[in-house]
Amino acid sequence: RDEILRIVEGLPRAERQRIPDVVASANALVDRIRVLARTVAEVPADPAIGSAEAMDEEIALLESQANPLDRAASEKRVRRLAFLKRQRRGVVDADQRRAQAAARLDGCSVALQNMRLDVLRLSAGSQNHEHITSLAEQALVLAREVDSAMYVADEMARLSARDPQQ
Repeated sequence: RDEILRIVEGLPRAERQRIPDVVASANALVDRIRVLARTVAEVPADPAIGSAEAMDEEIALLESQANPLDRAASEKRVRRLAFLKRQRRGVVDADQRRAQAAARLDGCSVALQNMRLDVLRLSAGSQNHEHITSLAEQALVLAREVDSAMYVADEMARLSARDPQQ
């Protein structure tokens, strides 16, 4: 973004006025990139919980040990099984949120890089302002889509955490 701003500032005033959305788009993309990077970093990847594969193995083992005649052991096994399944769903949900945020992060980063290259081409005279304006508008749309997708993901996570039936 800093390079985009530097290049745009170096353009003649008439050229800058032809691409008014570039600076706003670059700023919006950087804001989204920060949010997405924070999301990727903050989504829990708790090594204390263990791997999904290890949980699957223990779940399969507990399910194979079902014995209705041993009531005390059966209750303990059912509680452990329910706990593991809840924990497993949490691991899967966290992995999905992290993967979605990482994919959006990549998309925003690529859009910002493309914008930088196009602004550089414009400053060199090998690009026209209509293309840059179109790219800036697409970047703003991408930034809004990321905002919407992140809001939906946050709401789904919040609702899933509140509803123990799921």
